[in-house]
Amino acid sequence: STAATSWRMCSALVPQQPPTMFTKPDSANSRSSRAMISGVWSYSPSTLGRPALGCTEVKVSASEESLVLGASFLSRDVGLMIELASDALLRPAMSAAEFGKVRELAVQSIAAAKDSDPRALVGSYGDAWLFRDHPYGRPVGGDETSLAAVTLDDVRSFFAAQVRGDRLLIAVVGDFEPADMRRRLEQAFGSLPRA
Repeated sequence: STAATSWRMCSALVPQQPPTMFTKPDSANSRSSRAMISGVWSYSPSTLGRPALGCTEVKVSASEESLVLGASFLSRDVGLMIELASDALLRPAMSAAEFGKVRELAVQSIAAAKDSDPRALVGSYGDAWLFRDHPYGRPVGGDETSLAAVTLDDVRSFFAAQVRGDRLLIAVVGDFEPADMRRRLEQAFGSLPRA
């Protein structure tokens, strides 16, 4: 049997307000998701691939209003997956070396997109035109200028300010006992401070 979970960090703003995003630089919220996943675990990177973990998929993504950590895994691995997710949110490693790699890859990806099919950029340019100076007008993944300006300290500060217990939404689907799952989740994430 399997279980799937999704941990979502939301800006917790009313819809009329712009999302909480960096103004200097624009893209630190998106970079935090990649930096977080690339070095967050208190385990070595090979831990996730070990046979004892079974079939597992872990995804991290960012949007204008949320940072999402999702996982699909076998029910027998629920304890380890909750521990890994709590490590990601409570004890992110965010090493300087990994951050530098992620930032450079992002800059290269933007340059490659500009050099290939310009249709891939229509959404970003359309948002910039439509929303102008509003945070929605900036690409979530940043641009070459904002990525060059963002530092690991910017990402750490953003992460510390935004990843809070009152902004955490947890959805769990699968083969488990609800009372046991609630107890595990409260134990793992209950220490997240409120915004």
